This record gives sequence, C-alpha cells and structure tokens, in this order.
Amino acid sequence: MPMVRASLGKAVKKRRQELKITANHLAKAVGVNRSFISRMENHGWLPSLPLMKKIAKELKDKKLLKQYAIEKHPEIVEIIKEL
Repeated sequence: MPMVRASLGKAVKKRRQELKITANHLAKAVGVNRSFISRMENHGWLPSLPLMKKIAKELKDKKLLKQYAIEKHPEIVEIIKEL
C-alpha cells in the first residue's frame, strides 16, 4: 500500500498542467494506468523510486525527485539540518 502524502502529488499535477499534458498521456508515457496518476495527484500516493524517476523525466522537472525524497524519507531533512 503506497504511503499517503499530498504535496508531491500537487506538484506533479501542477507541472503536468503547465506542460498541458493529460493524466492519460503521462500514465502511458511512464507505464501505469491513469487511475494511478489520479491517486498520486489527488490522494497523495507515493510511487516507487524508479517510477518517480520516469515521471520527473517526462515532466522535465528534477525538483520533483527532491520533493519525493523529502516525503518518502522525512528523516533526511533532519539529518541534513544537523550537518
């Protein structure tokens, strides 16, 4: 069961809309069904890292990978602050 987060999904949706890409197009491009993209964008599901890399590449936005890392492993932020 995917973890539930909201801001990554919102960022993906915003970027997809900026590029005028449909959820169906993005889904086909990264090899998932449209309902997964919808769950990610609207319900905060986190994809696997390989899938997130495909999404970031398709949306031409590497910052999405940083957001993914923060949401998937929030403890990283605390570790970085301590450095």
